[in-house]
Amino acid sequence: FVVFKPEFGNMQSPNLTLDWREEKTVVYLLGQGSGGYRDVYSMHSGDEASTPYSFSMVAVDARQVENGDYTQYITQAKDELAKNRAKTTFSFEITRAAEQYRQVWDLGDRVTVQWDDYQADLRIVGVAVEVGADGEAVTPRLEATG
Repeated sequence: FVVFKPEFGNMQSPNLTLDWREEKTVVYLLGQGSGGYRDVYSMHSGDEASTPYSFSMVAVDARQVENGDYTQYITQAKDELAKNRAKTTFSFEITRAAEQYRQVWDLGDRVTVQWDDYQADLRIVGVAVEVGADGEAVTPRLEATG
């Protein structure tokens, strides 16, 4: 179990960016019917309190869903909310990476990063090793686990 965080001395220069500009917190699925008699299914993300924009909606045509098939409505609504979620990017440098590579962490390992209130589980999917006059420079490439 590996945790990267500044207090442990294995993380430096953390940079967290939260982008809510394209986030949608409510989705309306417009089902079968015509005019004012069209079926409408709505779902809220529950993130209204955590975004500075509070309420942002998207309407999606869902005429392909059969009347009364709420499973398809729920699935499509969840997919739309997931697709329109706020974008979070986090970057940092691993200190003493050359010393820790293959001793503490290795290619394919799942690791956790923590900084302030932010926490994410990542996987080491690549490692670049550069050898120069100053020694080795090791840079892992991390991706979110899904």
